[in-house]
Amino acid sequence: MSEIVVNAKQLFAAANYAQCKSVVEAGIADASTDAASLKDLKLLLRKCNTHMLPVMPVAPEPEPAAPAPVVAAAAPVPPPPLPTVTTPAAPPRFEWFQTPTSATFTFYIKNRTEADVVVNGTDRSLDVTIRLDVDGKEYQYSLERLFAPVQTPPVVSIRSMKVEIVLTKVTPYHWPALEVKDDDIVRTIEQPSAIAAATAPGTSKELAYPNSKGKNWSTFKMDEEEEKPEGDAALNALFKQIYGNGSDEQRKAMIKSFTESNGTVLSTNWDEVGSKKVVGEAPKGMEAKKYAP
Repeated sequence: MSEIVVNAKQLFAAANYAQCKSVVEAGIADASTDAASLKDLKLLLRKCNTHMLPVMPVAPEPEPAAPAPVVAAAAPVPPPPLPTVTTPAAPPRFEWFQTPTSATFTFYIKNRTEADVVVNGTDRSLDVTIRLDVDGKEYQYSLERLFAPVQTPPVVSIRSMKVEIVLTKVTPYHWPALEVKDDDIVRTIEQPSAIAAATAPGTSKELAYPNSKGKNWSTFKMDEEEEKPEGDAALNALFKQIYGNGSDEQRKAMIKSFTESNGTVLSTNWDEVGSKKVVGEAPKGMEAKKYAP
């Protein structure tokens, strides 16, 4: 063991950690220190660093505070009540349509009873009241000036999914509008037949299909003539006509000539073909050959 290691250990044993650390660091820095001594010096350096760590002062415990005097708590004050906000019920979905004899109004609201629906009307007005919920909220629908007179009372139908009201028209025709305009009110009330005649379609032009794009299909005429055959079909039709209208001798001549000539000759002259065998004639530019079975 080297002398520097012995001195360092003595200083460490005497609790002189700072001086021991200086001696150890000098020995480690000395290049002539052997490996065994260098190992001992590094171990002493770690021990010195451990013993030289600063010690944190311990804060004295605070003295217990004197108990606070007991004060009776005041009764809590309840917050003011929030204002009640009522959300209005959404109106039911509504639609209407007409035929030449009636006008139908449909209100889509579920599970209504007869007590929930009140319908009043005259020959020119309609008033509907439907209760929406148990709180008494109501939906109202009114028509003060129907386009033309209707029969009374209206027909009311209450179903699980909807309420339906049907008005029957006094004069069957298609209304151009549900309610009468201001400039037509006198004319429709005093002369309902006149306005009905003015608005009811009565000609083929007025009855034209709405998607016909201006074409009057009532004037369209179907061509009743049969399509004329062409080519072989026309030739066969001609042969059929000749055979059907011919005499017995003409028919025999046609069959004999057509059969014996292998379909190349067709004659209606029995005097010419009846006493001899009909020889086949090839078409122009072609040569007839015998059939070899």
